[in-house]
Amino acid sequence: MISSPHRKLALTCCLFSLALLALTGCGSSNRAAIKGNVTFDGAPVDGGMILFFPANEKYKADQGRAEIKNGTYQVPSGKGPPPGDYRVEITWEKKTGKQVVSKGDPPNMEDEVIQVIPPQYNQKSQITKGIKLGENTLDFTLTSK
Repeated sequence: MISSPHRKLALTCCLFSLALLALTGCGSSNRAAIKGNVTFDGAPVDGGMILFFPANEKYKADQGRAEIKNGTYQVPSGKGPPPGDYRVEITWEKKTGKQVVSKGDPPNMEDEVIQVIPPQYNQKSQITKGIKLGENTLDFTLTSK
C-alpha cells in the first residue's frame, strides 16, 4: 500500500495531469478554422495580411490572422477566432523601389513600402462576417474603386 505522503503526491500529479489535458484539449475546440481567396482589382493578393476583430468591440486585439499568399489564406482552428461576428481588415504593402531613412534605426536606410489596399478594407473597414464553429470559407473580392 502507498504511504499517505506518496498517495497525496500521486493524487496531486494525477489531478494536475487531467487539468492540463483538459486545458490543452479545450483550447482549439471552441475556435473556428477560416480559409479563402483574396483578390484586388482581379489579381490575387500576395504577401498581404487578413485580420479578424470582434465586430462589436472597439480597440480589441485581433482574434485570428493569416498571411495571404498567392491569393489564398488559411487560419487553422487552433489560431482562429471563437464563433461570432467579426470585422475583417485586409492589408497589402508593396515596395516602391525607393530607399528611405529607417524609422526604427536612423540613419540606416530601408525599402519604402506603400499600402496598396484602400482604407475601406483595413483602417476604415466595415466588412463584417459571421464565423461559425468548424470550417469557414470566406472569399474577398476587393476593388480600388
